[in-house]
Amino acid sequence: MTTGATGQLGLALPVQGELSGTWGDTVNNGITQYTNIAIAATLTLTNDGAVTLANTTGDASASNIVSSLTGAGTVTAQFAIVRVTGTLTTAKVVTAPSYSKTYTVVNAATGGIVTFKASGQPGVSIAVGESAFVYYNGTDYVKVSSTVATGVTSFTAGTTGLTPSTATTGAVTLAGTLAIANGGTGTTSTTFANLTTNVTGTLPIANGGTGTTSTTFANLTTNVTGTLPVANGGTNLTSFTANGVVYASSTSALATGTALTFSGIELLNSQNSNQGTYIVNRNTNTGTAATAYFNSDATAGFTAYTSFGSRSSGYTTSGMLEASSGGLFSVGLSNGLNLMTVDGYPVKFGTNNTERMRLDTAGYLSGVWADKVTALGNSGTATTITCTAGNVYTATLTGNCTFTLASPSTTTSNTATSFTLILTNDATAGRTVAWAGGTFKFPGGSVTRTTTANATDIWFFFSPNGGTTWYGSIPMANVS
Repeated sequence: MTTGATGQLGLALPVQGELSGTWGDTVNNGITQYTNIAIAATLTLTNDGAVTLANTTGDASASNIVSSLTGAGTVTAQFAIVRVTGTLTTAKVVTAPSYSKTYTVVNAATGGIVTFKASGQPGVSIAVGESAFVYYNGTDYVKVSSTVATGVTSFTAGTTGLTPSTATTGAVTLAGTLAIANGGTGTTSTTFANLTTNVTGTLPIANGGTGTTSTTFANLTTNVTGTLPVANGGTNLTSFTANGVVYASSTSALATGTALTFSGIELLNSQNSNQGTYIVNRNTNTGTAATAYFNSDATAGFTAYTSFGSRSSGYTTSGMLEASSGGLFSVGLSNGLNLMTVDGYPVKFGTNNTERMRLDTAGYLSGVWADKVTALGNSGTATTITCTAGNVYTATLTGNCTFTLASPSTTTSNTATSFTLILTNDATAGRTVAWAGGTFKFPGGSVTRTTTANATDIWFFFSPNGGTTWYGSIPMANVS
């Protein structure tokens, strides 16, 4: 039978009855020598180069122990101490076996750190001049102790006025006086003013006192009667109206009532059920007034609505801009919406605080218009074109595709819709195109598109009945 070896240190395991006449060499080379290096011997690694530590085993002919290496390579792993010497121009990586093992790692080299690790793991860093005791924790090698301190190495008390009375390491005792700026007293005296026996006189109001030696003060429950006037910070009111809004009825009086109430949620003007809440803008020069109304009215068979507008007299709704319960704007009950300017100014329309279009004083509409271009990308075998996305679309035909035309949701049967499609073939010729989403009519009953690779056709579609019927053509074919 063959001599075996232990799992961690690779010590020889002779089998009973073998090694007749040779057991001494096997025991010395396979057990004694390896026990010696595992307890006390040093492996020396010199200069740059990645090193792998791997178990070796001895036999009757030799121990097979490699105890030093210059540069990169593989050496015996069973040593107790790994010492790195020479000059390192980069981190020296030492990969040790992934089993329960401890090492003392010494970085006696100059120039670079030593990374000691298990295979596939980040390991630990041993700085120049550092010696560390490491062990394998089941995943990677970690430090147990090191000659480089990792805790607190110095201590100061800053500007507190305190100083360490002993060394700055180990047990630290502070002495001195804590400064006032840091919450202390700034003194070592223990004698302070006793407010009962050492303080006389009257503490002024400015210093947080009462400014008097009297102990009699007004009790707001038993010593105060009547109504506190407005001039003294009161309301001069002895009661309030439920939900009534308190307002200044003059420069020196407050009042409340039922005309304007606030429930915590709703602000209500109760003077006229059809009048709602209103704001009066009065011209102080002429005395005339224009009233802006905020209405909520469900009278005379109308659904509830909210309105905003102005009136100079009476209660007509002419010129009132109203938003119904559905969120749509409507105008007045009789005269419609009058959107006008005076004094020769145009009506301007814009977005993002920028003018886009105007109606000038002569009644002409001017501005800069541009259709939105919507890129549909690759068509695949099915693509939907929604007219609300724009009036011009681009697409690349990447398969035999059916294009479905979806009309805008607000389109009615007597509303016209049109759009332009710029369709470019991909590198594959002969693809087909089909249309869905309505009845399609083409000049002569059909159109012939360009099917060669990378060719471009420009299609035009028009529907006079909200997308029920589409009239299509290719006004520009095989554009290059």
